[in-house]
Amino acid sequence: MNKRPVFPYILETHLVDHCNLNCKGCSHFAPLVNGEVFYDPNQFKRDLQGFSQLFSDVYEIRLMGGEPLLHPEVNAFIKVTRQIFPKTRVAIFTNGLLLERMQEKFWETCHIHQVQVKITNYPVPLNLERIKQLRKFHKVNIKIPPVVTSFNQFFNINGDSDPQKSFQSCRSRYMCPFLRDGRLYTCAFAPHVHIFNQYFDQKIPVTEKDYLDIYDDITAEDVLAFLKKPTPLCGFCTESRPSFAWDKTKRGIDEWIDEGNNSGEPIYQLWKKRVVTFYHQIKQRIEINRRR
Repeated sequence: MNKRPVFPYILETHLVDHCNLNCKGCSHFAPLVNGEVFYDPNQFKRDLQGFSQLFSDVYEIRLMGGEPLLHPEVNAFIKVTRQIFPKTRVAIFTNGLLLERMQEKFWETCHIHQVQVKITNYPVPLNLERIKQLRKFHKVNIKIPPVVTSFNQFFNINGDSDPQKSFQSCRSRYMCPFLRDGRLYTCAFAPHVHIFNQYFDQKIPVTEKDYLDIYDDITAEDVLAFLKKPTPLCGFCTESRPSFAWDKTKRGIDEWIDEGNNSGEPIYQLWKKRVVTFYHQIKQRIEINRRR
């Protein structure tokens, strides 16, 4: 029997779709969510188990949102992830606003299962000294990166971008496939564009060519091949990624779509991101080789 390979990428998934911060132009469309949308822990477990039939390990799994700490069963997601993928790096991505209110059980679960809490550090008031105290007291790895000052616009609502150029522009920054409801997508755009469609009465299409059903008769090689090429939905992403200053949303459609007023990021910012991406890719390869 052939040994199953390691999934050499970051795998993202949502615990909730809604958020308590609501950033302008959020790439996961959290400010546009109608009410509260909680992911089902049982579905999550089935999906991870199904994914584990394809890959023996995953480089990193990110539990995200929305704001994942809003889920009342966040501890269950942590436990299941570690149970199914015991060697995987697991991280919860949070804006940090709820950290001071989290119960002891949450901290205990993160500590026992060696889960990193990574703050996406927006320009909002956070008691970082208190958070550092929590990190030390509970012996949980809380990562506090530099403040996020800008987002990138990525949405071409006309759908007439060159999919290959759009895909290459995206991949020059990151590689984060997304798992939701038994389907694997190349990024978070496809599984959440229905939120944009519903809010703004649009019809951006997601076809069967934009994802893989992990319960179909597919192999790990099929998955890796799928992730190396653009999908039809890539035509709805810009070929460059113009940036804008971070702010709170006013929920206008112009926050998400590129109207051609910006030709892209300054070249020095683009190259900086590419260097950082390359650095992390090297670290990633070293870690994967170590596990093998």
